[in-house]
Amino acid sequence: MRNFFAVLFFSLVICVPEIFCLQNLTVVGGANGNVPYEYLDDKGRPRGILVDVWDLWSKESGVEVSYLLVDNFKDVMDLAGNDASGPIVLAHDRIPGFSDDAGRFEHGEVYYEVQPSIFYHKRISGIIRIEEMAGYVVGVAADSGIEAPLAEAYPSLVIRSYDSRQALLAAVLSHQIHLFVGYPPSMIHQIGITGNARAFRSGKALSFSMPFAPVLVKGPKELLEDIQEGFSSMSPFARNLTIHRQTGFFRGWSIRWPLIAAVGLVLMVGLLFSLFWFWKLQLDKRIRQATDALVEQRRQLEISRDALAHALREKEILLKEIHHRVKNNLQIISSLANLIRNTGGTTDEGRDRFAELQSRVVSMAKVHEVIYTNEQFEQVPLRDLIKEISELLISSIGMGLAIRLSVKCDNLAINVGDATAFSLIIHEAVANAIKHAFAPGRNNVLEILVREINNTVVLCIKDNGAGFPAELDFDGKNHLGLFMIKQLATQLRGEFVLKNCGYEGSGAQITVEFPLPEARFVGLPEENNRDYLRR
Repeated sequence: MRNFFAVLFFSLVICVPEIFCLQNLTVVGGANGNVPYEYLDDKGRPRGILVDVWDLWSKESGVEVSYLLVDNFKDVMDLAGNDASGPIVLAHDRIPGFSDDAGRFEHGEVYYEVQPSIFYHKRISGIIRIEEMAGYVVGVAADSGIEAPLAEAYPSLVIRSYDSRQALLAAVLSHQIHLFVGYPPSMIHQIGITGNARAFRSGKALSFSMPFAPVLVKGPKELLEDIQEGFSSMSPFARNLTIHRQTGFFRGWSIRWPLIAAVGLVLMVGLLFSLFWFWKLQLDKRIRQATDALVEQRRQLEISRDALAHALREKEILLKEIHHRVKNNLQIISSLANLIRNTGGTTDEGRDRFAELQSRVVSMAKVHEVIYTNEQFEQVPLRDLIKEISELLISSIGMGLAIRLSVKCDNLAINVGDATAFSLIIHEAVANAIKHAFAPGRNNVLEILVREINNTVVLCIKDNGAGFPAELDFDGKNHLGLFMIKQLATQLRGEFVLKNCGYEGSGAQITVEFPLPEARFVGLPEENNRDYLRR
């Protein structure tokens, strides 16, 4: 961006001065006094002006030069206000109404006030210190009368005299002299030497008037550069409206409208580019801010996620520990019941009751064991729960019986609140089959099926025993297990049905149905058949 503005700045520095450039110049001479109207050359140009020098400069510089003669200084002012094209140069000061004190030498403090026709930018509206020109080669007109007093006053100058205008002009153009003083011979006799150059005496002033003196001699290109630099160094006000006692005045310059349009286009493009760059910077800033905000939000989310994961792990550990402790407590209760049963302090019926209590407590403990073993604290897989309880009962109260267990269960899970009731239903149904349906020496079969049918969980427990008696009550006194199954089914908001169409059409069948919202699928159906032979 900085490079762009640097290029734009230098482009303006280069282009803007070219907008105002010297194209036309008017050289004015006096009609009265020094140069009369009738003294014109064969081209109608006033001989009182060094037209050859101006023509040469015009040819080399490309600046159009026109010549005018005026009667008085008022005509010069009118010309500047109305008719002149480009700046006006007063070729000499012998115009009525203009100052007669055009130049002067002062001994000791030697200055020369520059004539307007010198046209050298470092000297316009300034002074030349003659004492600083030691060693300069000065050309003078032989009949000007200036050579002797000038040599006497300034012995450090090298003075050369020329008899003709052409010789003096040739010396100027060939760089043989640094400056010239006085009129060329062809013009001196028209001016009157005695009126323009008086005898010079040490300590006294020499007042004289010259239309083109002194001129620092340079090549046309260098002179053109000096003139252009002189104009560019002046303010517009000084160019347009300056009337100075020695410099004359200069009028407005021509304007190059195409260049103005080009510079305007460059400025417009630069402005548009700057606006685009500013918009891009603002957009990048907003994008960075939005990105930083998103990064910060992501960081906060990661912190929250880590904190949540940590809290969840702590919760899982706590729940696992709780279920483990509950399972251990139930095991303790079971051990106490077993201890009481084995101490002999009760009747046989009491011992049986304690054994049943112990078995039920162990079944309840299996629920918590399955929970913390599977690390599923909200749902209990039915298949695992059925296997654990069935295998426990077969290995305990079914010892000595040959029992083939078949479990066919859809991959369903039940919530923790209903898992205890479901486990007790399995316990009572399996225990009832082992106690009342199976006998030693027989091929005992126990089949447990769990299916989801029309948003309902259907639990069927079948055996191949003798079946239920014809008259069966659920008073809870003689058939406590069946009574508990009925009550637990009600707790699950389900139904309890007994049938004598068990395994392969014989034996008993216990069916419990309860709604599916209390359970969910956890996988595909799976069938497991195991034979447990106990002798």
